[in-house]
Amino acid sequence: MLLNKINKHGKQIQMNLIYKATIDTDRAEILHQKCDRAQRTLVVIGTINDRRFGGYTTQSWAGDGIDKDDEEAFVFSLDKLQIYNII
Repeated sequence: MLLNKINKHGKQIQMNLIYKATIDTDRAEILHQKCDRAQRTLVVIGTINDRRFGGYTTQSWAGDGIDKDDEEAFVFSLDKLQIYNII
């Protein structure tokens, strides 16, 4: 479901794990060190209540203090198997 949404043109894509809280710690500064320069990020979150959700953006996470437009961004629920486009 997610790969179909991200890969609209059917091209081969490569995904790399760049941050995992259970491996890299859940400290915000570590997350930003690893993720701020990345573009096209897929974030998957699992809660202690076994909920799974996340989001996707083509924009970098760089904290430059400005809002960024991203027509390809979306959030999703794996529990509900739903994708919600950003409005």
